[in-house]
Amino acid sequence: MPGKRESQQSTAESYKKADAILHLRVYKPQITRVGGVLMKVYEPLEEAESLERIEVRTKKDIVDAIYNKVQKDKPRLISRYRDALVEVDVEGKGFALFLGESTEGEESLKPDLIFPRPARIIRVGVVKQGQVKWAKPKKGTQYYVFEGLVEVPKGADAVIVETDRGRRIITRPYTPTPPSPAEEGEEA
Repeated sequence: MPGKRESQQSTAESYKKADAILHLRVYKPQITRVGGVLMKVYEPLEEAESLERIEVRTKKDIVDAIYNKVQKDKPRLISRYRDALVEVDVEGKGFALFLGESTEGEESLKPDLIFPRPARIIRVGVVKQGQVKWAKPKKGTQYYVFEGLVEVPKGADAVIVETDRGRRIITRPYTPTPPSPAEEGEEA
């Protein structure tokens, strides 16, 4: 029969340490125009990286352990940000995990999902009578699209949003909006 000391030693040995890189990104939402398209975009505010060491029994437990750690640390991670989108990427040997959290109010509860995670806008196209007129975000700005408004301009057939994660074609009918911000963007 193993003694108490042997039992404690085997329990300690059964845990393994897994290193993970935690990458935190914070985006500020805003309504703007890219070319002639009114849309909700996310502008990067901050990025941070840290190395996390997590103890797990098996490799299968890594994702659960990381998820639990991030959920526990989430209030500390996002408490500084109001009306923001916080994205957490965790990567290590043999695993990757992505978590997103919006600190926006109730308006964000039922948004239209455009991409499953923020995607950097390369250009936006307005389709009219089979022709596409492209516009890029204003030079020096980086906008990301994720969820929310992309308005098809009156008289247009569709809007194409081209990003670093692929394209989306939006064909919803035109919906008038209240007065909008000044035109932004430049011809592609």
